[in-house]
Amino acid sequence: MTVSPSARNGLTLQQLLTAILWLALVLSGTVIYEPAPYDLLLIVLIFAMPMAGMLSLDRSLVALLVLWLLIASGGILASLAWEQSSISLKHILVTVFLSLTSVLFAAYVRVEPAKRVKLIYSGYVIAAVASALLMLCGYFGLVPGGLADILQLYGRPKALFKDPNVVGAFLVPATLYLINSVITGRVGWVLPKLMAIAVLAMGLLLSFSRGAWGNFAVSFIIWGYLLFVASKSARLQRRLVVAGFFGIVLFAGAVFVVSQSQRLESQLSDRASIMQNYDTDRFEAQHRALILAMEHPLGIGARSFAYMGNDSLDVHNVYLSMFLNSGWLGGFLFIYLIVLTLIRGLAASLKTSAFQNLLIVTYASYVAVILESVIIDSDHWRHLFLIIGLLWGMMSAVSVKQPNAG
Repeated sequence: MTVSPSARNGLTLQQLLTAILWLALVLSGTVIYEPAPYDLLLIVLIFAMPMAGMLSLDRSLVALLVLWLLIASGGILASLAWEQSSISLKHILVTVFLSLTSVLFAAYVRVEPAKRVKLIYSGYVIAAVASALLMLCGYFGLVPGGLADILQLYGRPKALFKDPNVVGAFLVPATLYLINSVITGRVGWVLPKLMAIAVLAMGLLLSFSRGAWGNFAVSFIIWGYLLFVASKSARLQRRLVVAGFFGIVLFAGAVFVVSQSQRLESQLSDRASIMQNYDTDRFEAQHRALILAMEHPLGIGARSFAYMGNDSLDVHNVYLSMFLNSGWLGGFLFIYLIVLTLIRGLAASLKTSAFQNLLIVTYASYVAVILESVIIDSDHWRHLFLIIGLLWGMMSAVSVKQPNAG
């Protein structure tokens, strides 16, 4: 359903709201304090965009909204059983807000998928490159000491995020988008894009996040495979093969450069090991979380696990967390949503459309982040909800229009 105000007033208002949306994406790398600037701007858009006639909902997007609300309902029910219910309710309210942003992005993208997805990614890329630059400045001491301390955590750069693992994962979709743009786009602007990719790659490397490294590797492989399979151009397929070769060469070059710095080599060799000292405690916590989830069908309330004699450890598995936060109702519905998006997203990615490349980039990023979520709590990662929204918006558009690929 699309609401259209008068052409003249609607155009002016829509331009303003589009600028606010783009600004929100540009500021999405600033989440050191909450509510973040991104949150405040998105709250405005959640109320203003429907009134400006900028959204389009179909049954699938209504179903997405209902799924999120049911998951949140399970969370509210679980929260009431915990004596510190205010902490749980606050967490669930943030989940509700992020769920609404997911539906907002989906309904916004559905109207003009190719144009609007590119607009969103343009703001996202600026935020990611700025975050990577801040990581470099903080790690190499290119800013005053006080600011450098803000940009790091335990010797790892985090930019204006709370955690190096989150900023590392945040960089992945932007990096993949730019790589896709270089491979599938025209010759113009290749050098600036390559420079941006180099900055993002350095930020990803310096996050020292095993999850983020694996996230990028998985998304890159899935993107390359799907694009190769979907492409009818032998030239593009050759480009993909060359891109894979140069990716290996660049990786080897990065390893060589890192080996020249004792500090970098030491940290990377430590982080590159499959098991860390704290991983045993993490897996034990997940085992306890599984038992609690089985024993409490209604859940135990969001954020309560860390207060139950687990040395303040989080679950570090978003799927287990959802069972604890929202009970069996929310947990199973969340898994259903994840699997449904996985299946429908793959089907949509293989259909010819004017935005097929963008769909493949987003889908590859989605698969990687839901796999990383097995070892981390991603239920409040803003870019996860953004990616889900973009996917559902494009999936909905593919189901109703089949333009030829441009």
